[in-house]
Amino acid sequence: MSNALFTALEETTGLNLDQETISKLESTLEQKFQLKFNKEGVLKVANALGIDGDKSLKVAVAIKSAAAASLKIKSTKKQFRNAAARGDFSTPHEESDNEHAIIEIPDSERAIMGVRKVTTLVKIDNVNHKAIAADYPMDWKDIRVEGKPGTTHELAFDMWNGFDEGYVYVSGMTKNCVARVSKADPTKQLVFHFGTPPSHSNVNPGTAENAQPHTLIFANTKSHDEKGMLWVGLENWGLIVKLNMSVLVKKNQPEGKIEITEEDYVEVYDVRVYGAGRTIPLPINTRPHGFCFDAEFKYIYFTGKLTNTVGRIKISGSPEEMENYHKESVEHFEIPTLGSVPIYVSLGPDKNIWGTSLRSSTIFQVNTQVEKPYVTEIAIHPNGEDRTPIAIVPDPRKGSRFMWFSSEAGHSVCRLDAVKYNEQYRSTQQMKDSGNCICSTGCKKRFKNDALELRKGVITEFPVPKMNHHMKLGGLAVSSKGEVWTQSYVDKSENDEGLPDYIIKLEFNNHDPTNTHDKDRDMSEGFIAVGMTGLPIGFYELPTKNTILHRIKLDPTDNVWFTELGADRIGMIRVDGPKIEKEGITKKRKISNI
Repeated sequence: MSNALFTALEETTGLNLDQETISKLESTLEQKFQLKFNKEGVLKVANALGIDGDKSLKVAVAIKSAAAASLKIKSTKKQFRNAAARGDFSTPHEESDNEHAIIEIPDSERAIMGVRKVTTLVKIDNVNHKAIAADYPMDWKDIRVEGKPGTTHELAFDMWNGFDEGYVYVSGMTKNCVARVSKADPTKQLVFHFGTPPSHSNVNPGTAENAQPHTLIFANTKSHDEKGMLWVGLENWGLIVKLNMSVLVKKNQPEGKIEITEEDYVEVYDVRVYGAGRTIPLPINTRPHGFCFDAEFKYIYFTGKLTNTVGRIKISGSPEEMENYHKESVEHFEIPTLGSVPIYVSLGPDKNIWGTSLRSSTIFQVNTQVEKPYVTEIAIHPNGEDRTPIAIVPDPRKGSRFMWFSSEAGHSVCRLDAVKYNEQYRSTQQMKDSGNCICSTGCKKRFKNDALELRKGVITEFPVPKMNHHMKLGGLAVSSKGEVWTQSYVDKSENDEGLPDYIIKLEFNNHDPTNTHDKDRDMSEGFIAVGMTGLPIGFYELPTKNTILHRIKLDPTDNVWFTELGADRIGMIRVDGPKIEKEGITKKRKISNI
């Protein structure tokens, strides 16, 4: 073995390799080259070298790397990706000279635990940094629900009160669980299981063992009383509940699973429809899919996915207000277009509530600035083309007037000007109290010319480039700088080729295409579709295939976290590593100024 290779091995492993170990390493080098990097393979390496524990993993890395270096093996990009997807050890390979490339190797220890990591190169202020894309399998502690695999859905951080800053909370809808996941080591997970409903909730016995927790949120206000309070929507039970996680996390059991009991429910809100005077014998479950707080933290607004409604419940107020308010007094507001399937809501910069309607391809607004709230909506495309909006969030920058939402079918992100909507669009709507139409999508088509004139400039669509024509768009999030992060994944039913999925960063903070590229606009029929010329776009390829990306959020430090519903994994992208000095293998795909 050459001195250079021996030195490289010591640097790679961080070990002092004695002569006996070196001899064993040399004798097994060629034999172990074809070894797949899995648990069985690592044990064989450990036995051959007489090393156990963490050191065996490091030496296994050294064996594979040294073999590749000494034999000058080159592997194709396709072979590399296939190996990485299987969790095999990936040997170095060369890229063409005109491709920007860096080292991309799964972390050895985490590969054994089912964790997959990809390191890519990004530039921040013209300095190269590591951007680590990783995903981690969820461990639901052997909780079994007949015929239902695990599915990872929503994410929550305490952004206001600093509770559990080192953790992210994740909902496992089909496993009836919420998990507390360590940010430092996401394989460390504590699971909270909803086994039986609250005794006074009158939940249908047929659904008693299937709560289906979905949306999770912490308070949007600074409050000592709200620190550690997690609000959870139990979709199949038709309940929104409040849990004191400060107390629950202290119940930690050795197996890492905690059963939620009657005493753990701080508040329970029944959001099903009972009819006027509670005349419906069997209440109709709204299936509260998404919910948010209003600007004053007095109400929760939630989507009735099954009932085509937006509802609200009062959660705080003066003693006089709360004395006259009963938890049973849930208000429901109809979405103007029937069969819309409202799914997501968020508080806007205008202090109104904004939401997405999956099936009608519309955005709705709940006007909360009046005594009796009412709902209006706007079609994303004036001709009713399918856009399938998913998530909607405000631009968090001070003074912003925009809401951003993702379009699954359009593979686009869209920007809605809340001020223009309020000034131009909502002013023409007739309030429900008048008994007149409040302008459903059908009404807008009937009076098309007037509606098109009013909607100009309200919604701008930015088509996101696809890596292949099978891609769909998932959720989106907006950073404190104004970067838009979104999810692009391949339809699982059309992915026979094993194509990868991506997290995408759109740097609208550095360039707004609407300001410089008027020629790319389509202003016909009051709809703005903007070309993406000049916009810096970053693509982060994920190590797992067929993810069905569901939700993406930023933690208080703007690290990116996301859920993979189809793969039942949680993922993250962290751009805070040390500077990378050396280029090596596999590239981060980046389209800059396209």
